[in-house]
Amino acid sequence: MKVLGDTTNKLETFQSTLAELDSFVQAKCPLDVRRSKRDVDNDNLEYVARGYHVSMSNDGVNYSEEETVLIFNETCVNCTVGELGPTCVVKVMIKCN
Repeated sequence: MKVLGDTTNKLETFQSTLAELDSFVQAKCPLDVRRSKRDVDNDNLEYVARGYHVSMSNDGVNYSEEETVLIFNETCVNCTVGELGPTCVVKVMIKCN
């Protein structure tokens, strides 16, 4: 997903990856993403955050509840996830990379 203020553009893709168990209550999964500057869509809106809905499964059939993970520049943007989804607010009016 991409977030611009209180508008979320959902990009429906599904990715499954094997987790590495850190402890009996914690695992980590690599995401196949590259670090990049903020994207500019065809409508010339700059999205200030990128996000994922993450869930876990032991068998590939039954999944946990999804958690939303947002990636953003915390120097320039403040993002929260509420009942209606993610919301991001630009903190300062400077160019942030």
